[in-house]
Amino acid sequence: MKKAVLNLWENWPEYLGFTMLFVGFLLAITSGSAVVSYILILLFGLAFGRGYYRLKNKMKHTWFVLAFCTLAGFLIGTVYGDRRIVVLLFVIGVTVSYYLHDKKIVSSKEY
Repeated sequence: MKKAVLNLWENWPEYLGFTMLFVGFLLAITSGSAVVSYILILLFGLAFGRGYYRLKNKMKHTWFVLAFCTLAGFLIGTVYGDRRIVVLLFVIGVTVSYYLHDKKIVSSKEY
């Protein structure tokens, strides 16, 4: 019988995804109103749009895992506001940020 081994090197996207699920959940729970929830998820969408632009040729799977887990955690923890609006604002944030970076309207420094 083979023992189960946790290989952090191979499974880091899943661990980071679980962490982001927890972070999204905590931020949604602690937001005090629907407006704060909507602003937070729009900012998350803008950040993930930038990330998708930077990683579009590599690590797509990792980006989707992180984005989905963050959105899922936020949806689970959403107390205030409509979940459909949360998803819509996340998608709008990703789309707008990707478009602005793609058209070179916004640029960001690489570290």
